[in-house]
Amino acid sequence: MSETLTFIDIETTGFSPRLNRITEIGIVVVANDQIVDEYQTLVNPQQPISYYVSELTGITQADIDNAPRYLAKSNPPSVHTVTKVYL
Repeated sequence: MSETLTFIDIETTGFSPRLNRITEIGIVVVANDQIVDEYQTLVNPQQPISYYVSELTGITQADIDNAPRYLAKSNPPSVHTVTKVYL
């Protein structure tokens, strides 16, 4: 039986879920051990990124200053089946 898995990666301006915001979202869809779809976008969180977070993620203030304020809806993954969720 083939299995489809969706992996989601989110980067933020810091480590507090109450105070910090998303700066990047990445999604990779894997089926039969092959990447079948992927999506990545930067997001302008309208708040600064700390030096530490920038060093950790490689995302700079200049990167997000030029990003859309909300998640870009261009070319989201076409495969939406998630058969397992790992937390």
